Amino acid sequence: MKDTLYKEMFELMIQNAAVSMYILENWTYSYVNDHFCKLTGYTKEELFIENITTDKLIHPDDVSIVRESVSRRIENRESDARYRVRVVKKDGSLIHVEIHARKAMVDEQVVTFGTVFDVTEEVKANLQLKENQERFKSLFDNNPDAVFTFDLEGIFTNANPGCEDLSGYTSDELLEMSFIPLIVPEDLASTLYYFEEAIQGNTNRYEIAIIRRDGERRDLEVTCFPMNLEGEIIGAYGIAKDITDRNAHRKLLEDLAFYDSLTKLPNRKLFEDRLCQVFKNSDPSKNQPAVLFLDLDRFKFINDSLGHHIGDEFLKIVSERLLQNVCHTDTVGRFAGDEFAILLPISHPKQAIALAEKLNQALAEPFEVMGHSLTVSASIGIAFCSGSDESVNGLIKKADTAMYYTKNTEEIVIQFIQKNWIKKQLTS
Repeated sequence: MKDTLYKEMFELMIQNAAVSMYILENWTYSYVNDHFCKLTGYTKEELFIENITTDKLIHPDDVSIVRESVSRRIENRESDARYRVRVVKKDGSLIHVEIHARKAMVDEQVVTFGTVFDVTEEVKANLQLKENQERFKSLFDNNPDAVFTFDLEGIFTNANPGCEDLSGYTSDELLEMSFIPLIVPEDLASTLYYFEEAIQGNTNRYEIAIIRRDGERRDLEVTCFPMNLEGEIIGAYGIAKDITDRNAHRKLLEDLAFYDSLTKLPNRKLFEDRLCQVFKNSDPSKNQPAVLFLDLDRFKFINDSLGHHIGDEFLKIVSERLLQNVCHTDTVGRFAGDEFAILLPISHPKQAIALAEKLNQALAEPFEVMGHSLTVSASIGIAFCSGSDESVNGLIKKADTAMYYTKNTEEIVIQFIQKNWIKKQLTS
C-alpha cells in the first residue's frame, strides 16, 4: 500500500516539477514529464507514438554533441555528462538548453535519463556581454584619443595605444607608473583635485598639460569619471584628447583679433576691453585710471626717407622701449601707424605726468635700426577718468585730444624759435 502511495506521490512530484525530465532508450523518448512537453512544444503522444527522436529535437549542428555524449555513456567511458545544445521546438523557434544526463541499467538494458534546463536568456545575456566586451575592446584599442584606467592610488591599470602615442611611453611602462610624473607642475594640484573627485563618484572635464617622454609639452582635454564594480568605486576611467594644435590655432586667432601683427602689442580692441574691465573693477572715488596717448614726431620722415622696412623695425624697437619703462600692470597698445596708448589702471596725476616725462626721455635716446642711428621725440596727451559716468571711448578721445594739443603747442613753440632765429641772422 505504501509502495503504491509513494509511487503515485513520486510520479506526481516528477510530473509537476519545475524542470524538464526525460528517459531515453535507443535515441527515442520512453518517458518525459509535463515540463519537458512545455519546453519542447510536443505532447507526450507525439513524442512517444510519433516517435520524435533526439535528432528531430536537437539542432542539426548540435546532434553530434548529443550522440557523442550518449555513446560515451553506453560504452562506459563516462557515467554522467553536462552539455549545452540548441533545441528546435515544435513551432520552429530555437532555444538553448543545458542537459544533465546519466546512464542506468534497467532490465539489463542501458538507458539514459536526465534533466533539461532552459538557458536561453543566460546564453543571450552572455552573448550580449561578449559583444559588449568586444565592442568596448574595439573602441578602446582603436580610439584615436588616449583611453586609460587608474586604481585608487592613481596608478595606470590599463592604457590603449592612444596613450602610447600621446605620452611617448609604452603601455607596459605606463602600467608601472602613476599619472603624477606626466603632469606639468602648474597643473598638478588641479589634476589631483579632479582625480579625487572621480574616485568620490563625480565626473569632470578639464584642461591640463603633460610632458611627453621626449620632453615635448602637450595640452590635453581630459574627462575623468568613476570606475564602479558591483556598486563599489575601484578606480577611475579617463579619456584624454590632444588639443595642442587646437590651442595654438585659437591663440593665433586671438592674436589676429586682439594684437597688433607688427609689434605684438594689444590693438585698440583689446586695449578698449582692458579699459572697460578697469572701469568695472575700480572705484572712481578711490582710484583714477588714466590713459596716455602717444604720437611719434617726425616718424613720417623716417618712413619716407629710409623706407617702410626701416620704419617697421623702428616701431618694434619703440614698442620694446615703451614696455621697458612701464609697470607690469600697465597696458601698452598700438592703435595705428605711430600712435600708441598706455593704460594706467591705478594712477595719480603726478605719477602719470612723471611717466610721460620718463617716456619722453627714453624715446629721446638714439635708436639703432639696421645700421641707422635714429632719434625721435613724442607728443603725449594724458586723460584721467572723471567718474562713474566716464566711457571707454570718451577717455581715449580725451587723451587723443590732449596729445594733439601738446603736438600743436610744440609746433608753435618750434615755429616761434625758428622765426626768431631767422630774424637774428638777418639783423646780425
